[in-house]
Amino acid sequence: MRGWRTGRPPGHGPAMLVHLLYLLGFAAPFAALAGLVLAYVKRDEADAVARTHMDFAIRTFWLGLFMAVVGTILTLALIGWLLLAAWLVWTLTRTVSAMIRLDEGRPVRDVESAGFLA
Repeated sequence: MRGWRTGRPPGHGPAMLVHLLYLLGFAAPFAALAGLVLAYVKRDEADAVARTHMDFAIRTFWLGLFMAVVGTILTLALIGWLLLAAWLVWTLTRTVSAMIRLDEGRPVRDVESAGFLA
């Protein structure tokens, strides 16, 4: 069954919203947390494609949080700034590539990957 407004399968709208909230999280950190909660709440209702995006977003959040915390701690040794810059690029590329794949109706290739692309 397709969504009545978008013509897309169920779960694609919430999955795109999760990705958008992650991007908004750079300006308002609690938006990323709201995206995480939405991904957990809606992933069981999503079709197979959207579910891969929800799982990918959840993994992106937790790995990103780990990288951000370690990077913040390591800023005292100055190397943390490089890790924080890498975290920024990593998060942006993962999120934008996932949005592109979702818009094309394609699942994330490897949900368990920690790579840069969805």
